[in-house]
Amino acid sequence: MINAYSPIDLRKITLAHGGDASVTKYSSSEKTDFSIKSFNFYQDSDLKFSGLEDIFTAGYSTPEVYLSFLKNCTIGPRLTGFTRYWPMFYDSFYVWNFMSSAAKQSYEKNGIFKKINDTIYWDKDQFPSLKIPGLSVWFYPFGNLDHFLRECLPAIILLKEAGIDFSKINFVCSEISHNFSSFLIDIGIPAESIIITGNRWIECEEIIIPCFGSFGHLHTPSKYYIKALSEILERTKSNKSLFNYDKVYVSRRRAKMRRVLNEETIYSGLENRGFHIVDPGDYSIKDQINIFRNTSCVVGPHGMGVANYGFSLEGALLMEIMQSNCPRVSYFRTAQLKSGKYSAYWVNPIPLKFCLENDSFGDILIDSKNFFAALDEFQFIK
Repeated sequence: MINAYSPIDLRKITLAHGGDASVTKYSSSEKTDFSIKSFNFYQDSDLKFSGLEDIFTAGYSTPEVYLSFLKNCTIGPRLTGFTRYWPMFYDSFYVWNFMSSAAKQSYEKNGIFKKINDTIYWDKDQFPSLKIPGLSVWFYPFGNLDHFLRECLPAIILLKEAGIDFSKINFVCSEISHNFSSFLIDIGIPAESIIITGNRWIECEEIIIPCFGSFGHLHTPSKYYIKALSEILERTKSNKSLFNYDKVYVSRRRAKMRRVLNEETIYSGLENRGFHIVDPGDYSIKDQINIFRNTSCVVGPHGMGVANYGFSLEGALLMEIMQSNCPRVSYFRTAQLKSGKYSAYWVNPIPLKFCLENDSFGDILIDSKNFFAALDEFQFIK
């Protein structure tokens, strides 16, 4: 039977929406302001007056932080090409926060539902679902360490503040790697509470939806991000760490995009300056944390591996090798939250025709003389 579903914003649920939904807000949007400075170096002279550094603002506004509770909620599979959108239906509503215009069009194109303006028409009986009894939490970890740290693990802190007993809820993960699920167990989530459903239709008797996964918190992290990092550092502390690195260079040598093609040419110069060259993909998440927990300086191309800077010492230095066609502010925000010192080393990408077929940004080549002049200057800027 086809029913009509109206959009609902999880942040704006009221009693008028009935007893099948509620929301608890834990913090409103907050304006932040930081005193740390950023430093910019340009390998290519045409970039010096391009305004790329304008993204490194002193302040930003954090998103609202809340937990939503939905009863008898049906959640559909994620379509290829969409990292954070899922159809979520309950009562006569669909969750607006997880449905972009492009996602709606794709679901309609794939015959999942039809839409007229903002209304979705969907036949629940057409899609058999896995029934999950009891109280659950939507715990989508993404496939990227930075998203995992900023948009998944902060929910653990929020759930604790809400007084929720982890042994009495299901952590519903539609897709999760063994590396990430093992790490969740390492930090105290009971293995038997983790339900890996696969990318399929599920129906939850009652589900908690934390705000963090509904839109990008990468560039506007809240205090829950730092709280999550602090708790992770405490829970993974070991007296027998194999690593005690002061300076780390994060390699992307095995990446599929945004590679430094001649990375090996700077290895000796880095090692002479006391850097350990690390490819985070060679290690478990727990080992990555212990590699970075004592570092005072992190250098590397923008990418998932640099997310480990969050585990470095308070006030640590971060230099990102940043492609001019892919400017990102997320790790600068981490440096702000850690009272660190930040620098971007801007490089033009080489033409795409020389790059991998699935590379939409292009790779880069490092001019070692310019790079080390910038690195040496940055390390000693007061």
